[in-house]
Amino acid sequence: MTNLWDRTDLTPQTGFLKITMYGNQGSGKTYTAAMIATGIWQQMTKDGLSPGPVAMLDSETGSSKIRRVFDTKQIPFLAIGTRSFPHLLQGFRDALDKRVCCLIVDSVTHFSDDLRITYLKDQGRKRWNPLYDSIPLNDLWGPFAELFNDTPMHAIACGRLAWDYDRETDTETGKTETVKTDARLRSLGRFGHEGDILVEMQLVQDRAEIDSIKARRRKGAHVISVVHRAIIMKDRWSCLEGKAIDNPTFKDFLPIWPLLHQSHQGVDRSPSTLAEGDGITAIEYQRRRRRSEIAIQEIDGCLATYFPGRSTGEGLAKVSIPCFVFGTNSRTKVETLPPDQLEAGAVLIRTVCGRLAEAAIDLTRESLSDWVPKMIQDIKAELVQDDTDPFYQGPVTGPPPVNGDGPVDLPETLQQQYGRLVAEVAGYPGDPAERDKVFMAAKLQHKSFPKLQLDDLLNRRKPSDLDIQLLDALARGLRQTVEA
Repeated sequence: MTNLWDRTDLTPQTGFLKITMYGNQGSGKTYTAAMIATGIWQQMTKDGLSPGPVAMLDSETGSSKIRRVFDTKQIPFLAIGTRSFPHLLQGFRDALDKRVCCLIVDSVTHFSDDLRITYLKDQGRKRWNPLYDSIPLNDLWGPFAELFNDTPMHAIACGRLAWDYDRETDTETGKTETVKTDARLRSLGRFGHEGDILVEMQLVQDRAEIDSIKARRRKGAHVISVVHRAIIMKDRWSCLEGKAIDNPTFKDFLPIWPLLHQSHQGVDRSPSTLAEGDGITAIEYQRRRRRSEIAIQEIDGCLATYFPGRSTGEGLAKVSIPCFVFGTNSRTKVETLPPDQLEAGAVLIRTVCGRLAEAAIDLTRESLSDWVPKMIQDIKAELVQDDTDPFYQGPVTGPPPVNGDGPVDLPETLQQQYGRLVAEVAGYPGDPAERDKVFMAAKLQHKSFPKLQLDDLLNRRKPSDLDIQLLDALARGLRQTVEA
């Protein structure tokens, strides 16, 4: 195995400027980015290169205002107005085909907001929880950070200003207050730290010179009363770090230009595995875990829907059905199963619960042990099987026999019993008075409601067990009357 320190292909080299800027509205982010991109194009031309156009992924229509900066210097300029995160990724990849020399993203905050909103819609929620949602959102945002750093072209990302907050206690008064601690670029994944140069833009007005400015204006002189100040918060070459530059242009960043390499080599981003021999990445692990959580929640919801009570039979059904499906009584072991098997198990459990409800089977240990395994085999026989099915155990030729006596016949459902008995009672050919007499006797026998009318009993939308028993007694009495 090659010594890691002997691998020259892993030596990082920076051949392009990667600049991130943040600031409040009107601080000059867009215009400064345009001035830097203009200088990059001119410097590449001066070095004998043939630079391509400058491109901009615009989420704020700022490209229409700065286009004149490029037109006056005859620099080709491309702009796309979008806030879609997929467009952001595609824009970086397609920029190489257009030979773009510098790509401006303004504002990266809108693209991160679009990703967060899309993620919440997919989750069916309106609010996001930083504690639980940060990891999957940062995983989704990660490909953009990689493209920004590794794509072989100059890139400038502008974003809104955000503040970090902390709680501090006053030693004199003992009161705890929320205070601002640090300014940063507002986006996902702390993107502001990804670039080689981090710039904080500020809009500065010198109040002390207002009187003299007004006096000079009265004389007709042109005076700039505000200044766009760039504070270099980070510079990996340590050429400009800590400096404050008023109305910056590319000339202020020119000391870094000779330090760029001829080639651009990013870091090795081959995804790490979670364990030796485990061939899934951290992002794929997060997705599988999410699928498993959803499948388990579907199983729990299905069991709670069909067996909402706390009776012994319903409690036994909640435990025994997953045991027959997954082959274990351990919930911890079930949670460690692959998501494909959990999703297939959720389908089986939902179907078994539905058929148990239709068959009105008594929820006893003996009946569940007898019927549930047979239902599972029937369901597998009905589903389309293939080699990727986690429950596939070979071809099934037909329904399983019961002690070799033929196929399983499920008991008549409650609704089927009700329909058959209603048809029999309604079709009684004898005297209606005789039918009413038998009906009164059946009510007395089953201690039913005295005021219950036969028409009401024959037009139930959801018949109960008592209705079935009463109708069955009435049908038997009418048959005896006819036979007599």
